[in-house]
Amino acid sequence: MSTNRAADLARITLAGIRIANGSVALFAPSVLARQLGVGPREPQTVQYAFRLFRIRTRACRPGSPDDNDNGGTMTTQRTRDDALGSPQLLAMSEEELDDLFKRSPAGPIPDGEYDGTAIAAPGTEFAEVAAKLTHILAWKGKVFDARRGVLENRVTPFDLHAVVATVDRGESWFDHKECIVLDYSKTSLIAHWIRDEIREVAEGTYLGLVFWDKTRILYFALRSRA
Repeated sequence: MSTNRAADLARITLAGIRIANGSVALFAPSVLARQLGVGPREPQTVQYAFRLFRIRTRACRPGSPDDNDNGGTMTTQRTRDDALGSPQLLAMSEEELDDLFKRSPAGPIPDGEYDGTAIAAPGTEFAEVAAKLTHILAWKGKVFDARRGVLENRVTPFDLHAVVATVDRGESWFDHKECIVLDYSKTSLIAHWIRDEIREVAEGTYLGLVFWDKTRILYFALRSRA
């Protein structure tokens, strides 16, 4: 398959995800706000989080048709993120996450289904909101097959299994010590330039680094659902 053809497929796929996410935000923004755990009197927080995904929608207002019937007051819904240890990881600075990754062993190669938490802008007030929105709209985790040495990502609001990577032990680009490498270079058109590295920071919980062509761009956490 030509490079131009691969690029076209990647753009079409990403456009489809954006359309789906934008439609949800357009027609039911307060539903997403409730999932994020923010109230109707915090429109700037909602708008900021949506714009991370280039979603433009009106802010939720008390008493709007999208709100609950209880006077426009939204209720916070707990998500599975609460069980990930993500509040502690999201509250850490980049330096603290780096130190935790350095001090942790590679651990066993994961097997089965894992919930994921994207960690963008760690240690800031927007980290938790961005993580919840990512979990709702874009990326929910990974499914590992340790025997075959592969994984699939859980993506979109519909929890589709797609974007395959190989899984093996290898040397970290970060500190040259052993880690578990999730390599997309030979298995994915969309994520061809992506490489993840993970280490076990607690039983069943992994901290990950995301590299784009050897440039580190993001952190994430994985927790076993078993």
